[in-house]
Amino acid sequence: MESIVLGFGELLLRLSTQGNKLLVQSDSLAMHYGGAEANVCVSLSNFGIPTRYITKLPNNPIGIGGILNLNKYGVDTSSILLGEGRIGSYFLEQGAGDRGASVIYDRNDSLYSNLTAEEINWDAAFDGVGTLVLSGICPAVSATGAKTSLAVIKEAKKRNIQVVFDLNIREKLWKWGKEASEVLPDFLHHVDVLVGNEMHIKQLFKLIIPTEDEPEAWYYNKLATEILAQFPTIKKIAITSRRTYSATSTGFRAAFYDGKDIFLSKRLVSPQVVDRVGSGDAFTAGLIYGLLAFPNHLQKVIDFGSASAFLKHSIVGDFNQVSAQTVESFINNQEQTALSR
Repeated sequence: MESIVLGFGELLLRLSTQGNKLLVQSDSLAMHYGGAEANVCVSLSNFGIPTRYITKLPNNPIGIGGILNLNKYGVDTSSILLGEGRIGSYFLEQGAGDRGASVIYDRNDSLYSNLTAEEINWDAAFDGVGTLVLSGICPAVSATGAKTSLAVIKEAKKRNIQVVFDLNIREKLWKWGKEASEVLPDFLHHVDVLVGNEMHIKQLFKLIIPTEDEPEAWYYNKLATEILAQFPTIKKIAITSRRTYSATSTGFRAAFYDGKDIFLSKRLVSPQVVDRVGSGDAFTAGLIYGLLAFPNHLQKVIDFGSASAFLKHSIVGDFNQVSAQTVESFINNQEQTALSR
């Protein structure tokens, strides 16, 4: 049996504006489920990789609806806990033209934020698991969330499970008394594969390296080697770069460092972004898929991750809906904007 990728994090209810309206103009909102690690699990399931997800949800139609939504994509939800309380949520005000999108979080005192390590059945959760994925959002929500997510990572390492960690620094979430720079280093000592946006990397590792308009290999190599100088136990590093031209136009490039060489993706530019939320998670999912499917072809790994992120820009909602075949076709220039017959 193929090993399972386990995601740990908070499943959220997303409420977003429609038709380029502001929240104050809106009398209805579109509802989706999402959340960084859940997004990764759904994407990997669509690629054919078995996944499992741990979180805690309310035992009511909203929580059950979230579980059914994950089940629809084949994610194993047997380790999700139910209880009395609330689901975390966020409001997304979609951007238009030169007005960027904006997020308002409503996650205080959610069931996930109060989830303790003692509630998790470790043997059941980690049964058959080869990779754990979580992000810097997990400890950002609360002090309890930080303690529990660190316990999850340590448990994975006890069991010789690969840990993939996406920095995902969200400054609006770090409100419980500590900053990301105070908490995340404890996590990074247990990480095998680190994923991060160039700006988050510079912020967390306090790196003073001028940002390049068109990043090249030397730039990513400098970032990666500076990280390894501080955390030498990290084995692989993936770095993403975005260039936002408007609310609906963006450029994307990424690099992968294996401790020796840099592998650089093509620069991809989307002139019409439908929904940029979850594109970083789509990249992480594509990277994990590549490392599992073709571990000895690292150029193909970074190309697959970048193409996954790029294609997510065309999908509404947090979840990336594309298959591995669709990503491969895009990479091979077999599927562009023409009608596929």
